[in-house]
Amino acid sequence: MTASFRAVTASHSVRDSEVILKQPAHNLFNIGWTLGLLLAFLLGCGIFLRYSDLSAPLLDFHPTRQLFGAIKARGIYYQSLLDAPAWQKDLAVRQYAGEATIEPPLMEHLVAAFYQYFGEQTAIPRAVSASFWLLGGLFLFLLSKNLTDSLPAAAFGLAFYLLLPYAVTASRAFQPDPLMILLVLIFWWSIENWGRRPSWRWTLISGISGGLAVFVKFPAAFFIIGAALGVILGRVGLIKSIKLPQTWVIVLLGILPPGVYLYYGTYMNGFLGQQFGGRFYPEMWISPFFYLRWFLKLNIVASVPWLALALIGCFVFSSKPVKIFLASLWIAYFVFGMTFAHHISSHDYYSLP
Repeated sequence: MTASFRAVTASHSVRDSEVILKQPAHNLFNIGWTLGLLLAFLLGCGIFLRYSDLSAPLLDFHPTRQLFGAIKARGIYYQSLLDAPAWQKDLAVRQYAGEATIEPPLMEHLVAAFYQYFGEQTAIPRAVSASFWLLGGLFLFLLSKNLTDSLPAAAFGLAFYLLLPYAVTASRAFQPDPLMILLVLIFWWSIENWGRRPSWRWTLISGISGGLAVFVKFPAAFFIIGAALGVILGRVGLIKSIKLPQTWVIVLLGILPPGVYLYYGTYMNGFLGQQFGGRFYPEMWISPFFYLRWFLKLNIVASVPWLALALIGCFVFSSKPVKIFLASLWIAYFVFGMTFAHHISSHDYYSLP
């Protein structure tokens, strides 16, 4: 009887243990479905908020900057039109030629190409900008997952990126910043992966995305260099990185596109000659009003509680490389702000990164 009782008890124990072992997998399965639905909901909200009312005039966010791009795109479009009235074509081209050239008109050329198929309408530049921003969310999610090793944390980061009110408006604006943000995020994701597992694949992705980001808009260099230094100091090591050929390939690819454009625009064509003047004001550093205006502009982009949480978040990571990486990004932003003191305190979208 005793032996039979022990056998029955052992049998029940085995079955109970099997149920217990199966339970976590079942919970994980539910968590996976829940997270997937959450991500789909976030993406749906992001798409709805950005693609609604696309035909609204380009006056909701820094209209001067948006109309600057619209005039250029219109001029490029009319240059290729064969059936446009001569006076209209001449006016559009002269307005285009009269505008200064700062960044390469990549967005303008892309929008003008869509005008060829769908006609000139404000919905096109808004949709192009919003699409770049939404695509950037994918790489932010992947980067956040790597840094936190947590899918829910990465989903929260994506929610902030997609639903922050300022980001919704700014990401629909016709200016190069959404494309720059996309390329910067691709660089951050790829260079962080390169720091973990150096390979030629991550080398090429990092170099190309970083070079294109600076090519789209020169100030992106601060956020590219900051991320690269954070990875080198936190994961690879300064001496080892100097000896790696991959490091120099990343540097070369990062310098080549903006370097060629800078040389062409400054020495060959001359249209960039006056664009770098009036941007560096170190005398503002000693004025308390400069820091107050900077803070107020930053508060427009992301309110004080979010900024405080973001700064505190740098210290809660147990991983030293992650702390160094995030600290390098914040330092890069600070150096960027001090370099462009006038613009960071007068243009809120300079704090968009």
